[in-house]
Amino acid sequence: MSLLYTLLSSKTRSQLLEFFTANENIEIQFGHLQKKLLANPRQLTIQIQNLKSINFLKERISGNKKFYKANTDAPYFKELKNFIKAIAPKEQWFNWERASTIHHLYMVAKAGMQPMQKYFGVCWPLTLMIYTGDNILWRNKISEMAEKGQKLIDFYKNKQNKIKYENDIQTETRNLQKVFTKIEKTNLQKLANKDLLNLYNQAFETYLNWYALLWTTELVSVRCEEILKEKLAYLSPSEISTLTAITQKSFSQEIEENFEQLLKLAKDKKENFQNQELRKAVRIFQKNYFWIYNNYFDTRILQEEEIILDLKKRLKSQKHNRNFDETLNHRKKNLIKELKLDKETIETINISDDFTYFQDFRKKWIMIFAHYLEVLLKEIGDRAKIPLHDMRYTFPYEIENILVQTHCNTFLSNLKARQTNCLIIFESNAKEGKFYLGAKAKQEEQKILGSQSQINEEIILKGAVACNGKAIGHVKVLMNPTEIYKVNHGDILVTSMTSPDFMAAIRKCVAIITNEGGLTCHAAVIARELNIPCIIGTKNATKVLKDGDKVEVDADKGVVNTIA
Repeated sequence: MSLLYTLLSSKTRSQLLEFFTANENIEIQFGHLQKKLLANPRQLTIQIQNLKSINFLKERISGNKKFYKANTDAPYFKELKNFIKAIAPKEQWFNWERASTIHHLYMVAKAGMQPMQKYFGVCWPLTLMIYTGDNILWRNKISEMAEKGQKLIDFYKNKQNKIKYENDIQTETRNLQKVFTKIEKTNLQKLANKDLLNLYNQAFETYLNWYALLWTTELVSVRCEEILKEKLAYLSPSEISTLTAITQKSFSQEIEENFEQLLKLAKDKKENFQNQELRKAVRIFQKNYFWIYNNYFDTRILQEEEIILDLKKRLKSQKHNRNFDETLNHRKKNLIKELKLDKETIETINISDDFTYFQDFRKKWIMIFAHYLEVLLKEIGDRAKIPLHDMRYTFPYEIENILVQTHCNTFLSNLKARQTNCLIIFESNAKEGKFYLGAKAKQEEQKILGSQSQINEEIILKGAVACNGKAIGHVKVLMNPTEIYKVNHGDILVTSMTSPDFMAAIRKCVAIITNEGGLTCHAAVIARELNIPCIIGTKNATKVLKDGDKVEVDADKGVVNTIA
């Protein structure tokens, strides 16, 4: 067997070469290596033996454990290291970009560290939160996310863990609801500063404990997607899309169904919006869904007048309304049966389904929490004479000093600077994040990301198929949910990633294109439910396309073509 063949003829072997040339001084035990590379144990054993045979690896045995280290004395090691460094694919990064302020998302990042580690023994990896103006770019290494996702999958496969985990989610959600009720029933203006601080801290700690349980979803989804893409590489994008569809009702579907009931009642009452029964139904809808426009950037309460106006518009444009695809679950079950998938693959599909539902469940309560958080921040800001918008750029650990008004003009200037350019770094399992402003933020970002500090821009738009089909329309680029008014019926929605507060625009569009996202992201889930052609993960759609461009979305092939 030639040296060249031994080096280059296996995926697992290439992983070993990349790992040991990049970590030449590390000695690692076999089990840890297997988890690090997410490799099949049998294949890993075979490829280690092959690399030992050409003197690339050293083996040390201690008891019943085997340890491996690169043999840097091999005559070809230095040249091989340089060669692999030159040709190895660059680290892939998970990117999440959208309009956002700091305070709420800082809580979210903190929940993914020590609180999550305490419950699962696993937490989020190194996290970068890059703020530029009103936008955030959230970044993590995909390889690290997949590694931690596999550990969470192993945790969830344990039946006792699964039962306890799902029960704990319900318990922590009830605890969150109790805090909301307490805030509603409390006259905040009459609270002493100490009591207001205690209420804020109670809300903060309850939210951390709740979010820590549901921060699993992205990590698990990344790993499940890797597994399914490898195991089901022979399937079409449309079939993959069907297999990764959520089978449980999303809250967007729940809201739409309740709105459809309102529509039916409005028709029955001959569109008489002064009718008492109809007005009562509108009030109930408003009370249940007052939070649907909330997001990480700002909040606003849905008004009864808005509901009535939307009812009137929808009654006039029935032909434009999209219904949820009731056949999706049936098609998914039939496809699994038809393909005769093995038990392990079906288990991965089911786990992906569960965590996609958890992610949707989480989004609903994030939007509700955002309302109560802003109620508290506004009261705290009023006492300190800090506008609510500036309060959104504070950190949770600063609230006590703000309440006792020990902050100074330098602090207020710092708040303004955070709104221009701010980098927050959470090391894995960190207690708090570190933040940098201005030029220092750029320097620290460059240290970590190097040449990848700027996302690569290409001209050709290609992505993954989330829901197949074709559509032609005019582009509307949305980076902020406050811009949804721009979208008209028949437009193509182009954004970084969608979220529930984009639903008013999604109902009108004929196709969706996103920069980021995987097969279980919000855009993918909603597109399948509404049967809207959707292409995700294009990386740069919001930069290549502009408002008014006429394009064809070919979601059968995952490409976007411009039309002159």
